[in-house]
Amino acid sequence: MSIFSTEKRGDGVAVVTMDLPGESVNSLRASFGQELSAVLTDLADDPKVKAVVLASGKPDFIVGADIKMLEALSSAGEAAELSRGAHRNMERLASFRAPIVAAIHGACLGGGLEVALACHGRVASDHKRTKLGLPECQIGLLPGAGGTQRLPRLVDIQSALDLLLTGKQVDAKKAKKLGLVDEVVPQAILVEVACARALALAEGHAEKKKKALRDEATQWALADNPLGRKVVFDQAKKALLAKTRGNYPAQERILEVVKLGLEKGMDAGLAAEADAFGELVVSPQAAALMSIFFATTELKKDRGVDAKDVAPRPVDRVGMLGAGLRGAGIAYVTADLAKTPVRLKDKDSASVGRGLAYVRRIVDGRVTKKRISKMDRDKIMNRVRGTVEHVGFADVPLVIEAVFEDLALKHRVLAEVEANR
Repeated sequence: MSIFSTEKRGDGVAVVTMDLPGESVNSLRASFGQELSAVLTDLADDPKVKAVVLASGKPDFIVGADIKMLEALSSAGEAAELSRGAHRNMERLASFRAPIVAAIHGACLGGGLEVALACHGRVASDHKRTKLGLPECQIGLLPGAGGTQRLPRLVDIQSALDLLLTGKQVDAKKAKKLGLVDEVVPQAILVEVACARALALAEGHAEKKKKALRDEATQWALADNPLGRKVVFDQAKKALLAKTRGNYPAQERILEVVKLGLEKGMDAGLAAEADAFGELVVSPQAAALMSIFFATTELKKDRGVDAKDVAPRPVDRVGMLGAGLRGAGIAYVTADLAKTPVRLKDKDSASVGRGLAYVRRIVDGRVTKKRISKMDRDKIMNRVRGTVEHVGFADVPLVIEAVFEDLALKHRVLAEVEANR
């Protein structure tokens, strides 16, 4: 089965949907380039196609390259050639005769973001699941499909280096603020808005991104002249080495490749990116970090028991003994991530109050950072209730103890709970 399916709409927009058969997520594999090329050739030959939208048939856009494919590469030359092939694929997108807009929902990471960067426009959903980033440095690599060159040409150099050197992920609103995406809309209308933007680009009516004069002056001073560029990269390398102490070569190579591309042009930057990618893929640091990645992934699948027929008991409420930092922290995670009500108990009202206040500070901090809305904060807080009695503990399916590290005290509070069940 093909990775791609195409719907040619009556308005002249072709919606190309990527849906990797038999997999829960889209990842870039060896067959991606060949199949993409076939799709683009078909669209290029159809005069009725005015614009293209690239979307996903999965809950995420594209989560990145298949790391097992990268791990299997045996030489730097083989890895560098893989990168050069990716460059050719991205150039087909970037130079296509009609505008291509990426409709991004869910994770758009690594090679997935590089695909989006090669498109002529990007529209993202406002869903909290939508995240964009280039996390390659976290497994000892750098982006190998043009990310080190296209990102600094789309957003300001400081933001580009921040994303490239840390591997951090940003939500759709932050991505729009950076200039990484053009529009942020509800998921329900994502593809329609992307189609409208693609047509507007084709007809020359799309609103171009405007930068404040101050921002343009800052970009020129910091990156678009040799002296400013030297200051930016010297400071970035100094800060980087203070953190990595030279133990993580990927970040240093990223700095080198980005700087070279800005100085010598995109073609030279892409050539340097491919060479650096090849060297890093077979480095011991990448091997170790990939091993950690796979181990972490497998750990997430661990059910905690070997017997496959053991089913988890439903837990619709949690009792929490101890409202200190540990107990309140567990209460917050339970209320936020598990969406489960928590009964937070301690010896007196003052202790319970401090625990509830601690949970409130956490969620207020997330609101301030715009990680969650005020409505989300209120929902989380409504799931946490405080008490100094055992009221409500009689039929709670799970009770967690997090009192002071005193064995006699632990025995006593657990005995009290058992007596009231």
